[in-house]
Parts: sequence; C-alpha cells; structure tokens
Amino acid sequence: MIFSNILLSIVIVFFLLQFIFAVRERGMKQHKLRLISKKTGEVIELDAASFSDFINKEIEADFSNTAKIIFVRVSEAFAKGRLSDIKNYLNEKVLPVFEKAILSRENLHQKAEFTLIGFKDVKVLEDTPDKKIVSFTTEQINLLKDEKDNIIEGDPLYVATVTENWTFTHKKENTWVVSGIENKEAHFA
Repeated sequence: MIFSNILLSIVIVFFLLQFIFAVRERGMKQHKLRLISKKTGEVIELDAASFSDFINKEIEADFSNTAKIIFVRVSEAFAKGRLSDIKNYLNEKVLPVFEKAILSRENLHQKAEFTLIGFKDVKVLEDTPDKKIVSFTTEQINLLKDEKDNIIEGDPLYVATVTENWTFTHKKENTWVVSGIENKEAHFA
C-alpha cells in the first residue's frame, strides 16, 4: 500500500511538472511571432525582441523588388527614347543626362534596343532612410541600329553581363528616384 501511494505521488508530481512546463512554454510562445518571409516564403518563428531585425530585412527585400521594377522601367523606356515615361523616376541631376543621350540618338537617326534576360544578382550596398545604393548584375542584349534597321553596335545573339550601381534617393512618401548610375563592369560582344 505504501509503495502504491509513493508511486501515485510520483506520477502526480510528474504530471504536475509536465503541466507547469507546458503552461510556462505556452507563456513563452506568446512572446514569439510566426511570420512568413517575403524574401524566402518560409514560416519563421521569432522572439518579439527579434521582430525589428526581421522587419528591416524584409524592407530591404521589398526595396530590392522596388529597385528591380524601377530598373526595368527606366532601362526599357530609355532604350525606346520615351523620356516622358521615366521623368518621375529620375532626379534633376540624372534627367538631363538621359535627355541628352536620347536627343543624340534621335539626331543621328539611331534607335536602341534593350532586352533584359534576367537579374543575376541584386544587392543593397547602402541603406539609409533617404538613400539606397543597389548593385544590379544583369544579363541583357543591347543593340544600336541606324534608320534602316542595320545593327551599328551589339549582337542580337550575345547576352552581355552588366553590373551597375544605381543610387536611389527618397523624394517623398515612399517615392524613390534614381540620382546616379555607375557602370561597374560590362562584357559586350
């Protein structure tokens, strides 16, 4: 009888400790967050204290996507000579450079063709609230043609690897404009 009472006491203590640990763990889980990363699509469980670091990384991922969209729009419109499509994406220092290049092509009766094959790498090199520098390594086909559609520069079968650093500055309420483009490396035919 004494043995069964001791055994019963041990079982009760065991379940009581299990209950205490379960309640304690449940309380700890209340300080954990389960989020889905836009960057990777994974479900991530974070301590509440790590939340701000996670959000900053997600914002960087979101800005990389924003920067890619701006890159494509600006590059395609520039090649087509449609400055009006990209004026809102360029600051007052970069806009005249684009205007001059487009005007020069028009005066020479040339047209550019730009085909983005894809992004090999996109890195945010500098990230401040008012300025971001993004490095783009892309694969693209670039052609320059005369008025008779003869190719002056480029090869339609050659995919060039181009690395450029684009500087974005904050204009107003989540609006970013290109304030500089630095060509880092290009491999053309």
